[in-house]
Amino acid sequence: TFGANIVDTDIKTGARVEVVGDAGTFVDTVLTDSITKFDSRSEWEMFPAPVGEYEVVLTLYNAVDTISYSMSFEVSGKIVVQPRSWQMVSLAALDVSTNYDADDAAFYWWDEMNPVGDFWQYRSYAFNESADASRGYWYGTQNGNPLVLKEESPTKESKITWELDSLYSGWNLVANPHGWYVDLTTGEGGEVTFWRWNPVTGSYEIPTVLGPYEAVWAKVSKPMTWTISAKPVFQFAKSESPKSLAKSAWGEGWNLQVSLADEFGKQDSWNFLGVGSGESLEEPPSGMGDRVNLSIVENKKYLAKSVKPEGEDVEWTLEVSATSARDGFVSFDGVESLAKAGFRLFVTADERTVEVTGDESVKVALSQKSKQIQVHVSKGARAIASSKLSEFRAFQTGTSMNVSFFAPANMAGAACRVEMVSIDGKI
Repeated sequence: TFGANIVDTDIKTGARVEVVGDAGTFVDTVLTDSITKFDSRSEWEMFPAPVGEYEVVLTLYNAVDTISYSMSFEVSGKIVVQPRSWQMVSLAALDVSTNYDADDAAFYWWDEMNPVGDFWQYRSYAFNESADASRGYWYGTQNGNPLVLKEESPTKESKITWELDSLYSGWNLVANPHGWYVDLTTGEGGEVTFWRWNPVTGSYEIPTVLGPYEAVWAKVSKPMTWTISAKPVFQFAKSESPKSLAKSAWGEGWNLQVSLADEFGKQDSWNFLGVGSGESLEEPPSGMGDRVNLSIVENKKYLAKSVKPEGEDVEWTLEVSATSARDGFVSFDGVESLAKAGFRLFVTADERTVEVTGDESVKVALSQKSKQIQVHVSKGARAIASSKLSEFRAFQTGTSMNVSFFAPANMAGAACRVEMVSIDGKI
């Protein structure tokens, strides 16, 4: 973006741009030779740009004065990733002829048309296969090896099209196949919720744009064709602020933002509890790599936002876990506004119930096995739960049987006996 402040509008001012790369001059063109309007503003853009390092020089000139502005930039030939991480990427421009460490790299894509994959609905991808340009992939690397891109210039397209389905889960892993930012808010085709994985914090966030060769989860409740503009964007907010969403997503009532964090910077902060007339929101499938995880469990669904009818006594069940044993810290944003409305917040974790009155956190021991935390919001003191087990579940994994159930906090420490009876009557 450039402009000229013309003192004498009778003098014509011109603008010229040069782009010089390793192979010489890539662009040398006169943008205009007749700027006469006072305080004029113009734009020039170049896309797609081939891989390489460049210097762009913009010159404004007239009979009285000349001024130039220069800036160096690089169009990277690699998708850079962090060591010991997983990242959601597009493989549309992947150079499959490049040598890579087969023992280090792992690729998976989500098959919404089949409930059984290599694990869950994930299917592995071989490095030498042709990649689906519109599909997103998880790329995992221990050493942080980058993904090398093809050298040829990408082609211009007016739009990006995704075929979204809801046959089993409603989740679709989709990607931006281009080397520039695109605006998700230009999308058309139906109601879609997007989630982006942040490999640094090991948590999800809600995006408004997609970066170069970046992938996201798209959640739908019915099949649809969804399109966004493929035009590059240069000014944007990269993601929604969790706190702005917390304030704007509820018409009335009250709400809390729940966050789980460890001492290493991993966190899961997109979890909201509240009462009112809003709609609950499912969370995306678990991320990959080192992480902590917090889910709101409700009617056998895992939610990122749970909205319940208003009442003087409301309770939620949370599940927390981590990829390895560590201490976690559960904190709540919005407790002060909750107190002003006459409510108190109680949290039961590791067989201990505490009242949360401010920004203090509740310590909880995390492991790969999920454990439950009870969150209770009440007008009075912590209600006494009845001594009753509920929501028995059992499922077989290999030669083992996994049994789970919900127990009220006042039964903590009590002995429990579980008997399984087979169809032939054996206990």
